[in-house]
Amino acid sequence: MSGRQTGAEKMKLTFNTLIADVSLAVNATTNYQNGKYPQAIADLQSVLDYEPKNWEARLMLAACYFKTGQWSAAQRAFQHIYDRTDNMDTRQKALEG
Repeated sequence: MSGRQTGAEKMKLTFNTLIADVSLAVNATTNYQNGKYPQAIADLQSVLDYEPKNWEARLMLAACYFKTGQWSAAQRAFQHIYDRTDNMDTRQKALEG
């Protein structure tokens, strides 16, 4: 083998990454809804490693920080969203915190 990935190997890797991302997002949402904010924070940070511009995950992460009393982390997370997106709905959610 030449060390280069075939199209099928690349597709499998992309698919596995997508499944991992979705699984983490589902876990994060479930943990958030059940008030397990520290677990949700860990899951959301992993989601954002895969998809840094996932604004919904960032909003949920900011809310988790807020709900756990991590005020400065929450403020930084909301500010990060506001500064880096042009989507007005997302910006409004960040402002409403």
